[in-house]
This record gives sequence, C-alpha cells and structure tokens, in this order.
Amino acid sequence: MGGSDAGADVVAYAYQMGRLDLVTVVLTILALIFTLATVPVFFYLKRRAEFVAQAEAKKALANVERIAESVAINKMETMLPILMAEYRELAQNAVTFDQADQIAEAQDDDADADGQN
Repeated sequence: MGGSDAGADVVAYAYQMGRLDLVTVVLTILALIFTLATVPVFFYLKRRAEFVAQAEAKKALANVERIAESVAINKMETMLPILMAEYRELAQNAVTFDQADQIAEAQDDDADADGQN
C-alpha cells in the first residue's frame, strides 16, 4: 500500500464517518485565525521598520553634515594659496589714481567727440 493510497483511504474514511466536514471547518477557522492574527503583526512590523529607518536616517544626516563641513574646510584650505596669489596679482596690477583719471578723461573725450558728430 503506497503513501497516496493511505491518504486517500483516510479521506474516504473521514467522509464516510461525516468527520470530513468537521476537519474542513476546523482548518478554515484556523486559517482565518492565522490570517487575522497577521494583520496586527504586519502593522507592528511596519511601525518598527519606520522607527528604525528614521533613527538610521537621523544618524546618517548627522554624519553628512559633519563630512560636508570637513570637505568644505579642506577645499578652502587648498584654495587659499591660489586665492591669495590671485589677489596679490590683482593688487600688483591695480590702476593708480593718475591712471584712473587719464582713463576717465579719455572716455570723456571720446563721448564728447561722439556727441559732436
């Protein structure tokens, strides 16, 4: 006698005894209980996952702020010599007051010449 024959014999015997309906009802009730029990568990797990995700996000943001500040400071420190050299060059090539007056007079002369034509 095979395993499937024994299973079929048990089902046939339960059907003949009228117990198959009882087994079906019991299994259906158990399935409903398990299904209804999973709903609160689902919402609990969802709330817990959101809480953990928020906590991790806050920690990550705190680290991002610290890292961004560190990167900005390092960038400014590396750029400082370049900025100072460019400012020094600008200061060395600055126009004197006499040169500025000459440029202004030349522009005034050009404006007067354009206005007369």
